[in-house]
Amino acid sequence: MGMMASSADIEHIEPQLWSTITVARAEFRVLSLGADVGNANGALIALPNRWSDIARFLRLVTYVAPPSKEPALAVLGIEPPSWQHFWYPHGAYDTPLEEQNPYLDITLATIEQIIQRLTSHIPLKNISLFGIAEGASMILEYVARNTYPLNAAVALSGVLLGNSLDTSDRFNLVSSRTKVLLTASLVQPAGLRVRFNQTAQILKQNGYKVIALTYDRRPTTIVPEELEMSSSVIYGTFSES
Repeated sequence: MGMMASSADIEHIEPQLWSTITVARAEFRVLSLGADVGNANGALIALPNRWSDIARFLRLVTYVAPPSKEPALAVLGIEPPSWQHFWYPHGAYDTPLEEQNPYLDITLATIEQIIQRLTSHIPLKNISLFGIAEGASMILEYVARNTYPLNAAVALSGVLLGNSLDTSDRFNLVSSRTKVLLTASLVQPAGLRVRFNQTAQILKQNGYKVIALTYDRRPTTIVPEELEMSSSVIYGTFSES
């Protein structure tokens, strides 16, 4: 995003409406911070968790970009429709996929529309995804089903969805250039920790470069180390686990 504003300035920046995406009569507002898409060389698509204020979340995401980093970065945040349970109709990662729909498919189609619009200006190799919790799971579901050679996918406290990953046929082989950062807290329930490990393994098996980090104790928020690691993954100083 060229020269980025200071932390004090960022707190007063309001995201601008970039577009409204409509899929199956569900409207998603897409907000932007940073460089204008038409002038940017890179883009970061960000999906919040269920309860996040989208403006506050986007301001946090801008810290992923180093202060003087080039190319200029456009940060786009997807705001789900007004009801808070849109990301997860049943609120659990292990709900059968067919019961997650139509919400899951609608969200994935929204991400697809945004990426297709971005590629008119920005190559796929310069587009990254960033999400936390429910938003992170949406990102993981998207990258696992698509063969696009994106730059990176950052999924903080997210996992692949469904009652089982053992027999799923939805995963596609991808370009080995795509990098994935997964993070989780060891205070999460045992079942969720197992799913986290399964998610990392499946993505590795399907061609992604994966780094998976766990924290002994971590509040239910993003910690500075995760933002620093996210920046390293997105900008290429990446060491695969």
